[in-house]
Amino acid sequence: MDLEADLLDRGFALTPALHAALAWLGPAGLADAGKRLVGHIDAELGADRTHMPL
Repeated sequence: MDLEADLLDRGFALTPALHAALAWLGPAGLADAGKRLVGHIDAELGADRTHMPL
């Protein structure tokens, strides 16, 4: 999973401070944090609902 690409697909970008904080997590921690972050964003954006154009 490329966290930056997943966030950009959803209209978000990492700030330099968040990028630096995530760099300290290591590969396993980053993967876990990335999945949780993308999951929270998807929930906020309504990814669990079917899109029905008006």
